[in-house]
Amino acid sequence: MTAKLAPVILSVLTEINYLDYEEEERYAEAEPMRRRSLEIKERSWRRIVPHLLAEALVTYAALLRKLNRDAGAEGVEACTRPIRAKYPKGNYRRQLPVMNRPGR
Repeated sequence: MTAKLAPVILSVLTEINYLDYEEEERYAEAEPMRRRSLEIKERSWRRIVPHLLAEALVTYAALLRKLNRDAGAEGVEACTRPIRAKYPKGNYRRQLPVMNRPGR
């Protein structure tokens, strides 16, 4: 396993856990796991796939609202605005690197 893949695997394992809690409406227990997953995504996705980071931030903000932590949710949502301004929903082509094959 490469070092680049490790954060993705850790994020997926964390998501499996908090999704179970959220499905059971155990939001307070899900919050630390979702926050940890978001931290991993921020470190590994910020430059590569910022639109996915924005989606993760929106989802975390929704969880904070379910916990009646509106001020925290507004702060998280504010972090998505610069990302959305640069990469509006459905407009991700600009950020994907062009792959060149030798001999073409």
